Amino acid sequence: MTTPITLPSLFDLKTEARQLRQDLAAFGTAISHGQSLERIANRHAIGTGIPFTPQSATGLHAGP
Repeated sequence: MTTPITLPSLFDLKTEARQLRQDLAAFGTAISHGQSLERIANRHAIGTGIPFTPQSATGLHAGP
């Protein structure tokens, strides 16, 4: 039996992605919105052995 993955809310994930884009832009590195979302998704899947996919996101909710 595996332990369920607990992820932040969709609102929090989007906020993290937005902040990542802003932080990288401040250092002269531009990434797309999609790239920032992918990086955040992968950050939260680290150590689980399960890649983040739309199918694994079915439990996400829109906000607080």
